[in-house]
Amino acid sequence: MKKTFTICILFLTILTISLGLFIKIFLPDILKNQLISNGKLLLKTDVYISSVTIGLDGIFNIKDIRIKNPSDFSENDFLKLKNLSFKIRPKSIFKETIYFENVNFKNADILIELNDKMQINIAELSKQINTLKEKASETTESSKFEKKFIIENFSMISPTLLLSSKKLSINKNYKLPDVKIVDIGVKENGLPPEEIVTGFLARISEESEKYTLGLTKSLKDYFSKKKQKLIDDISKEEEKLKGIANDIKNKLKRFGIE
Repeated sequence: MKKTFTICILFLTILTISLGLFIKIFLPDILKNQLISNGKLLLKTDVYISSVTIGLDGIFNIKDIRIKNPSDFSENDFLKLKNLSFKIRPKSIFKETIYFENVNFKNADILIELNDKMQINIAELSKQINTLKEKASETTESSKFEKKFIIENFSMISPTLLLSSKKLSINKNYKLPDVKIVDIGVKENGLPPEEIVTGFLARISEESEKYTLGLTKSLKDYFSKKKQKLIDDISKEEEKLKGIANDIKNKLKRFGIE
């Protein structure tokens, strides 16, 4: 009996150590790879993550996240995030709707860029994400996003807005106020990830509107100057043509031709 008890204790000890090693060593890399692959699938752009760790309190910490700017834009990253932490209600992992008790972004650099085609990256990124919903019938890949999510508390602490446009020679940084949102997806009994992300992008656009208005004003001024320059160039060409025409008339008069 004593021997059986000792074997049981030994077995439980080995199992506990093995589980601890799995959670500490292998699970973070598995989660990191899953987050990168699913992030690329959702955002239709490259995603980089430095590391994933899991605390004893059940909080996940993701370090140094970078989301690549959509194609046709000159800057490298749309989002740089020093730390993302979240806590999931464990029982919800195996249900249709996963419940996040909190999600926290810290020290996020968010880029809004206007490219040479007069496209804004945040709008183009939203379009890329929404193609998932438009192709909902093609479920081979989108089936990975069948689960819905509820976020009880979302916060973004110390975000920085970067405005950039090579065409307009703009490169400015602004500190945005902290963003806090509660009960995301509660009314709908869960939201798909693409709706949460596009909602996040819409909120960023709203928070940065007073700064991006300067970008649109610069754009209007740019085209106004272009338009005026075009009018001036046409006027100059007209004057040249008039001058050539008058010169030809004068030469013809010399030859007695009216």
